[in-house]
Amino acid sequence: MRVLIINSMFYTSAYRRCVDELGAQPGIDITVLTVDGWIMNDRLSTTEPLSANAPYSFIIGKALWKGKENRGFYISGIARAFQVSQPEIIFLMEEPFSLFALQILFYKNLYSPISKIVFFTWNNLSFSEFDYRPSAWYRMVSRWILDRCDGALTANSDGMSVLRNARFFQPIETIGYGVRTDRFINRDDDRLEKLRSELGITSYEIIIGYVGRLLQMKGLDLLIESFATLDVPNLRLLIVGSGEYEQTLFAQADHLGIRKKIIHFPSVAHDEVPAYMQLINIFVLPSRRYRMWAEQFGRVL
Repeated sequence: MRVLIINSMFYTSAYRRCVDELGAQPGIDITVLTVDGWIMNDRLSTTEPLSANAPYSFIIGKALWKGKENRGFYISGIARAFQVSQPEIIFLMEEPFSLFALQILFYKNLYSPISKIVFFTWNNLSFSEFDYRPSAWYRMVSRWILDRCDGALTANSDGMSVLRNARFFQPIETIGYGVRTDRFINRDDDRLEKLRSELGITSYEIIIGYVGRLLQMKGLDLLIESFATLDVPNLRLLIVGSGEYEQTLFAQADHLGIRKKIIHFPSVAHDEVPAYMQLINIFVLPSRRYRMWAEQFGRVL
């Protein structure tokens, strides 16, 4: 079976674990198309090289609007991916209302019209209403894409209901999103001691922590407000991440007089996340429904 998988997040090797596992299965010939770099948590990262024993072909296309998962698009690589893979199945790991999806469907019609196409979606609210502007454009794209797909995978059970409400009647499976828990269970005590020293954390301090993007919908103002009410000795708050809500968040901490109790470290590389989480005694993931967004999975939990 020849499979073409498209995922902008495969620029980093950490996200390729699923395709590493798929490619190791007998009878599957996989080609992967990804972008030449991506902006995540305000950081531009170039695509990490492929491991020598990777069980699939790897094509890197140039992309514009990096970090804009719904407006980014390829300017090279798609045609070559179709020519190399000659796919029987296309696995689109992009939202079906994105420009990425629109491009792939266009090239499918040119190069591989009889291929079956399956997509993966995080969407757990609606395929008819969008925060992105113009909303009518995304609604039109999603309708056109959904009518031409043969199956779907969702990150959560709500996603299945949303697809059915959008009149998508092809097969749907909910599979969630994998996490390599062994990286979090196995501790490097020397690394942790070094990290505690770098962050100024003593052994007798209790650390409440958050890891993720600093966005309004994440409800971090609730975490700051709640932390300010705690009168507990040796208690500190560790926030790992960056985002557009950062200045507002720490202005609130200043106003409440707790800024000195907060340790903030900007976004870190994916492989560094386990060490930071292992510093935390009590992990908190606040979240709120915000406009057309609701927590989709909560992988950090």
